[in-house]
Amino acid sequence: MVFQRRGHYGLTDNAQTMVSAAQTYLSAHNGDYIPGPGQLEPVICDALDSSPLQIIFYEYTVPTPPIVFNTQSLPGATGGTPYSQTISVAGGTGNIAWSITAGALPAGLALNGDVISGTPTAAGTAGFTVGVKDDAGNKATQTLSITVNAPVWDIVGNHTCNVQDLITIGNDMGEQGAPGWVPEDVNQDVVVNVLDLIYIGNFIGQSW
Repeated sequence: MVFQRRGHYGLTDNAQTMVSAAQTYLSAHNGDYIPGPGQLEPVICDALDSSPLQIIFYEYTVPTPPIVFNTQSLPGATGGTPYSQTISVAGGTGNIAWSITAGALPAGLALNGDVISGTPTAAGTAGFTVGVKDDAGNKATQTLSITVNAPVWDIVGNHTCNVQDLITIGNDMGEQGAPGWVPEDVNQDVVVNVLDLIYIGNFIGQSW
């Protein structure tokens, strides 16, 4: 910062002493010092168009950057299968506190810090709002949802892989179509056959 004499308002000896002291302070603290968000920045301002000339020396707080959610959506989950997704934000200062401010996560999932994890126990779509707050008191929220699909081996949707699933596949044995055309095409090889029975058999007795 450069201080100059302007017009006929020359600095008095006392004012010049104040300016010199301020310049020394700024040189010592501002030369190699860049204040971060929430920290104080020394500033000197001279009102050159006033008489008598006024010198003001003060400090201001550098504003903290706002918090912005990078995560706008979350991938779906499968019942009975472990799930883990990190929610990302930018901005803010210091530590970020996370919470669910509205709605609820799917059963079996929980928010720990910036990670949603767990094993879903019910199919369906759950909507919720994630809230964040930093050390400076800045806040932000983001509405998200997670859709939980039933596992492919639970054909009849009774939360258990059992003989009913085998019977359902057997009833459609030999049918063909595009991948995923019916739940009974478990391995999605475009045909319902013994391979689907074997696949389901590997999960017999498991529940979710």
